[in-house]
Amino acid sequence: MAFEDTYLAFLQKLPGVTEPPQTPNFKTRLKWTGLVIVAYLVMTQITVFGVDPTGYEQFRFLSILLGSEFGSLMSLGIGPIVTAAIILQLLVGSKIIPWDMQTERGKMLFQGSQKFLGILLALIEAVIYVGMGAIPPSSPEFFWIVVGQIALGGVLVVFMDELVSKWGFGSGIGLFIVANVSKSMMIRMFNPLTQAGTFPGPGTVPSGAIPFALTAIGAGEPLQAFLAMLPVIATGLVFVLVIYAQAIRVEIPLAFGSVRGFGRRWPLKFFYTSNIPVILAAAMLANVQLMARSLYSNGIEILGTFDASGNPTGGLVYLLTPPRIDSVAGLMIFIGLFILVGVLLAHFTKKDNLRFGIVGAIIGAFAWYAFAFSVGLS
Repeated sequence: MAFEDTYLAFLQKLPGVTEPPQTPNFKTRLKWTGLVIVAYLVMTQITVFGVDPTGYEQFRFLSILLGSEFGSLMSLGIGPIVTAAIILQLLVGSKIIPWDMQTERGKMLFQGSQKFLGILLALIEAVIYVGMGAIPPSSPEFFWIVVGQIALGGVLVVFMDELVSKWGFGSGIGLFIVANVSKSMMIRMFNPLTQAGTFPGPGTVPSGAIPFALTAIGAGEPLQAFLAMLPVIATGLVFVLVIYAQAIRVEIPLAFGSVRGFGRRWPLKFFYTSNIPVILAAAMLANVQLMARSLYSNGIEILGTFDASGNPTGGLVYLLTPPRIDSVAGLMIFIGLFILVGVLLAHFTKKDNLRFGIVGAIIGAFAWYAFAFSVGLS
């Protein structure tokens, strides 16, 4: 107990965000959330000094999951926060660390430990990223300079997450991922520049989907314009489907034993959980994949092996990666999933099952085509 008191006193001395004196109103929450988003986006555009300007395309999928931008101050993203949360939840949930989360003392110990572990992991992950070649320095003497800048960005993310949790809307984890994906969507949708970052000229076309489609229509190629707009249409369909499903309520009949003949219906959300569990699991797997790639590039095959295209071929990462499927199997899976979604929507909304099933099959085939050839906007 004496050690726990000393440890709690240490945690309370860590720098942190002050609790609001009263519940923040909507305007205050909106202000701080907006400021954090702007700060995050600015940090993604600040390139780390002394880093080797190497392409990070192999980490593009991981950067989406982690809300990061490799080579910038935001290279670590939510990795330290997520890893710290998972470790502590496993230790506390399994009673290896006997903290009572129902008490104020237990909550202070958990939250303070999560912050301290996040700061520590920011430094550890920065050393691993730079040392294993994921973010290589331009020369050996810049090693610790690059590590310090990346670690600083990770520590700032920890405090920005705390700021959003206390003064803003929701959680910083989801906010950073949404901001990163939204930025990618806007760039891929409206970017008027070419892939090389120059204005279009003779023989070149814009890289944004909508400018490219307009250019293709002007050149008399409507099919190319339609193919370019497929990611936009597919992304819009996913938005509509998710928003519609989020609004569905399932009414559960309730009966009261103490009052005979009286009952009521209790509406529950069709999608009751948030995206946080999915984000936590995906970010953890992304950390494992990134670690495995970095180790393999240095000749260490403990976590897995990869082929020339970067696809896992063995080890733990191979077992954690979903299997690749051919075109026919992919088409059948997409159609089957969307038919299932259509039937469920028809059941809960009391509409025509056949019509929803047919529409689901059409959307599934269309979504498979968009996924196979363009993988959406994000």
